[in-house]
Amino acid sequence: MKIFSTFDTKFKQNAVIEKKEKYGHDKVHLLEKSNFFFLRNIVIPFFVIIIVTLFSGYILSVYLQTPPIINAIIMLMVLLMGILYAALIKHYIDYKMDYCIITPDEIILTEQSWLFNRWIRTLDVAKVKSISVQKNSLLHSFFNNGAIIFMSDGDDTLGEIILEYVYNPEWQKTVLHNIIMKE
Repeated sequence: MKIFSTFDTKFKQNAVIEKKEKYGHDKVHLLEKSNFFFLRNIVIPFFVIIIVTLFSGYILSVYLQTPPIINAIIMLMVLLMGILYAALIKHYIDYKMDYCIITPDEIILTEQSWLFNRWIRTLDVAKVKSISVQKNSLLHSFFNNGAIIFMSDGDDTLGEIILEYVYNPEWQKTVLHNIIMKE
């Protein structure tokens, strides 16, 4: 689905196909956010919001009998739910449309924020000093998730490219080394 030029759901698919045609299937790797990100930032908060809303509605109906107060509280709850659901939509867009394509020549990080903001950064692999893996918490270790960090040499304005919530980052790092190592 394409809404405006910056929100195209087939943009990732087309970019990967284009790179695979140029470099070959085994020399292109796609890094995406893991299912742990989806579970932690979208699914669990969605159900928490539903449960809290239902519980609050029940409490209001049982303990408050004054219609003007109930109406005001319901309007505040609807406003709060709208804000919370907007945050969930933002996380879903991050989950579906933030990715990194690694080829033998470049690392391309695409980050989408809402409908109107896409940021694509490209780093030449010749400028990559190191690829690091970072796991920040017990949950990340338990679910084998972490961040992959590409550090570039100091004169580059990018500095580093970070993709968080990558599944099995140690294995991903090995795959990336195999792709970007010049033979």
